[in-house]
Parts: sequence; structure tokens; C-alpha cells
Amino acid sequence: MKANICFLYDKFYDAEETFFKALKLKGQKNFLIYLRLGFLYLKRKSWGDAKAIFTKACEIKNNSPLAWLGLGISSFRSGDFKEAEEALTQSNIYDPLNYSTWSYLALLCMKDGNRFVIVLFKVRLGIAKF
Repeated sequence: MKANICFLYDKFYDAEETFFKALKLKGQKNFLIYLRLGFLYLKRKSWGDAKAIFTKACEIKNNSPLAWLGLGISSFRSGDFKEAEEALTQSNIYDPLNYSTWSYLALLCMKDGNRFVIVLFKVRLGIAKF
């Protein structure tokens, strides 16, 4: 609870410290703490830290669209576009209506102009596999 309040008031370092204390108390497999910590790192623009935390979250609960989205965003921001595409595709599989996932997939397509046309064609045919 304290970590969430710190996060809301932009006290990221206090929130991070509290999340780590909670992980020690609750064990290393607490998915929600990893998820919140990952989004904290995204807000702090610590892409590498976020990527590591979201990777752990995906290992704990591999069907979470939010964990895959966080991994996709952190990979995209750190310049690892192939990993970002794979993570965002997984996020889209588990929640195909998430606008954030589609937004980052669109950004990836815009990075590669020719590929954007191919993806649109596949989406229209119903065989969209990124």
C-alpha cells in the first residue's frame, strides 16, 4: 500500500525501496509486485531495469497481457525492436483489444515503412501474425 501511494505521488525511489521490501517478505514469485515495479521503472524511464523486471513477471505469469505489454514497451524504448515486436504480439494474443498494445505495434510498423503495408494487408485478410 505504501509503495502504491509513493508511486502516485511520484516518489519513485521510496516506492522502489518499498516494493523490494515487499518482495523479500512475500517471496520472489509475487507477480503483482513485479508488475507494479516494472511500470514504476517505465515511468522513471529506466528501460533496462523495466525490461528485467517485466521478463521476470512474464516468467511467473506467462499469460498476462500487461506483463507482455510492459516488456514490449521497455524493449521498444531501449531500441530492441525485435524483442518488442515479439512481446507486443504476445500481449495482443492475450488481450486483442488493448489500445496501448496496438499503439506500440503501430509505432513498430512505422519504423519499417514497407512492413506497415504488409501488416495492414494481413490484418485485412484476417491472418495477422506479426
